[in-house]
Amino acid sequence: MAAEDLREADRIFRVAFATYLGVDPQTSMSGRAMVRGRFGTDPSGAIAAVDGGEVIGSNFMANWGSFGFFGPLTVNPTRWKQGIAKRLMEETMARFDAWRTKHAALFTFADSAQHQTLYQRFGFWPRFLTGIMHKVPSDSSMRSSARYSQLTRDQQPAALAEARDLCNELLEGLDVSIEIEGIAGQSQGETILIRSDSRLEGIALCHFGSESEAGDKSLYVKFAAARPGPNVEKTFAELLGACEALAVDNGLPDIEAGVSTETVGAYKAMIRLGFKPAYFGVFMLRGGGSAVYRPDAYVVADLR
Repeated sequence: MAAEDLREADRIFRVAFATYLGVDPQTSMSGRAMVRGRFGTDPSGAIAAVDGGEVIGSNFMANWGSFGFFGPLTVNPTRWKQGIAKRLMEETMARFDAWRTKHAALFTFADSAQHQTLYQRFGFWPRFLTGIMHKVPSDSSMRSSARYSQLTRDQQPAALAEARDLCNELLEGLDVSIEIEGIAGQSQGETILIRSDSRLEGIALCHFGSESEAGDKSLYVKFAAARPGPNVEKTFAELLGACEALAVDNGLPDIEAGVSTETVGAYKAMIRLGFKPAYFGVFMLRGGGSAVYRPDAYVVADLR
């Protein structure tokens, strides 16, 4: 995909979702700059289907070290059922193979046999449901967290290394530093850092604002993780409290986060803290294991 393809890819993304969901294309995915933002974070993960010089579909892959996921994969509705999604998937799998991605995944509609059948052809199988959770933020007293934007340029590389170390405890080789830098470099939001003494215990990658993947009036938690150990549940609650504080500071009336029901401890903790599911999708995974999701993991990994 080239930069000049972005406008049409974004239009198709919105029209495709609006057509499938039966909503107004003018308001579909309102405020979510997913196409431009994901291209800006990693152009090597953006691909376009082109026919006669015309963009007719696109897909976006995230390279998080040993873990990768893709989406949104969209095709112009006028070209549905012509094998274009299959061609996009073939290139997607080639890209994951080139990256040597060990665990590849996606999020899709839980009630769509059509979508799941396509992805099953490429080795992805449905696992647990993912709840898209929402909460009206309160004026949290959690103010002791640090924010990535507050670090100096000299301090940021060390913070990224600490984030890699924390993520490696969740899944060997997991690395979300490209997302942290993408958020910072494109003014998409903020990354929250929770420390205990000198060690990083939790991180939360939050989107908000017109350049982000969040909605018009939401703070969207794309990824959050607490370091495994005896204090993991406490750290996870502190992370969510810091997200509330960030939302309040920016005048946002909603927090949104997708959490897998496979991470049952995290799912229950969010419900106790006042989050409620708006709807459910399904996590699909290529290969065995559970990747970032385990019953004992306190992690939000929203793969939309």
